[in-house]
Amino acid sequence: IFVDSEGYAWIGTEVAGLNRFTWYTNLIMRFEHDPNDPNTIISNTIYSIAEDLDGLLWIGTADGLDSLNRDTFTFTHYQRDASNPDSLSANTIYSVFVDSENVIWLGTTNSLDRFNRDTGTFTHYSPWLADASNLSSTSVSVIREDSKGNLWIGMFDGGLIKFNRTTGKSTRYRFDPTNKQSLSN
Repeated sequence: IFVDSEGYAWIGTEVAGLNRFTWYTNLIMRFEHDPNDPNTIISNTIYSIAEDLDGLLWIGTADGLDSLNRDTFTFTHYQRDASNPDSLSANTIYSVFVDSENVIWLGTTNSLDRFNRDTGTFTHYSPWLADASNLSSTSVSVIREDSKGNLWIGMFDGGLIKFNRTTGKSTRYRFDPTNKQSLSN
């Protein structure tokens, strides 16, 4: 559930698409994928919703990233293209995060992606993969930003990553049974 700057509640579902709830009328507008209409949402499985400073909604789905033009209710799709290294790293987008500089970050099944809206390209960051031998998953579940501009990345079964956007370096925090000061799981 995401509440946008206009006060609408956007509800992502697992099989029934995206829903916009209007508080003052108690009405729901549903957006579902229609394979015969390229302007509809790309998937009915919604994992994450965010809004950028320009008022665009960004929706992470099981089949790619969508942006929603709320004036026309049309969607722009971004998907993985194996022949294009500047496309998404994976189509499953678990987390969409807009940082304090209006940059869009995506948590995918195998990377942290940064979206460049000017070029329509994606940069992939997987600094934790150097230590992949003891990661049970490389999927990013959540992204947040601290007051110093560092990104904090929660991994499915992989602990927590502190990512310095300036240097590209990361620090990984995880469970260590010999250290009571480590993550609990």
